[in-house]
Amino acid sequence: MLYYSTALLRSAAPVLTYASKEKLVTGSIVTVALKSTKKSAVIMAMVDKPDFDTTDIVEISDKIYHL
Repeated sequence: MLYYSTALLRSAAPVLTYASKEKLVTGSIVTVALKSTKKSAVIMAMVDKPDFDTTDIVEISDKIYHL
């Protein structure tokens, strides 16, 4: 399993960590579960396995976020 820090799009939420079996590139747009909803997020970086349980990324888009 690989772990990623993600930033939710259109949200002031802090950076959150999610897991994926697939290797993703920085800027990939993904869908993640947050409580009972699904939110779009951007991959910020691959990170080490955290000391807490993580949720899997729900869906991986073919879109990339560019600055």
